[in-house]
Amino acid sequence: MSTTTTTAVASPPRTTVQSLRGGFVLSAEAACRWATDLRGPDAPSLLPDEYHSLTILGTIIVAVQKVGGVGCGLHGTFAGDKYVACSHHQKKVFDVGLHEENLVSGVVPPSYQFKPNEVTARVEKLLDDAGVEHSEFRTVFSEHYREW
Repeated sequence: MSTTTTTAVASPPRTTVQSLRGGFVLSAEAACRWATDLRGPDAPSLLPDEYHSLTILGTIIVAVQKVGGVGCGLHGTFAGDKYVACSHHQKKVFDVGLHEENLVSGVVPPSYQFKPNEVTARVEKLLDDAGVEHSEFRTVFSEHYREW
């Protein structure tokens, strides 16, 4: 009688590349008010909805890039839900399990978090000088990603 032994071959970990952004989260309403102000009094008013989200995004990108930031990104459950005025952006490789677990909780693991720097300070000053309500600096997953 012959016995056959099978050896389990460990499969390589599944990975995914995800974009991370470091910056300040703005509500749709705050981003809309700011973008409307940036566009000037002669421009049509914007609404904090998905239809106007790309105009809001593009307007904020230009303002943030003028102070050395990388731009602005959409953040949240749908386009135009929230915005992130960004001083940092980078793609990282994640283990799929770790990414899914952390994406659900919204917590970026400490080893992946950005550290504020001088660009961060300039972006925050831009927001503060304009009276824009925003979060503290944070690193977030880019659920909706737009190349800058």
